Amino acid sequence: MAAQRDVLHTAVAVVAGATTIAFRVPNGRAEQIEALIRDLVLGNHPAARK
Repeated sequence: MAAQRDVLHTAVAVVAGATTIAFRVPNGRAEQIEALIRDLVLGNHPAARK
């Protein structure tokens, strides 16, 4: 994951294999969203558990 910040938003890019998905989120929420995505990928989030 990578993040790039501007005045109002942070561009968060998720890289998986040869695919990159980029989206913009409010600056105050970027760290929370990065942590959520990381937890989902690693299986640490309740939604990722079976």
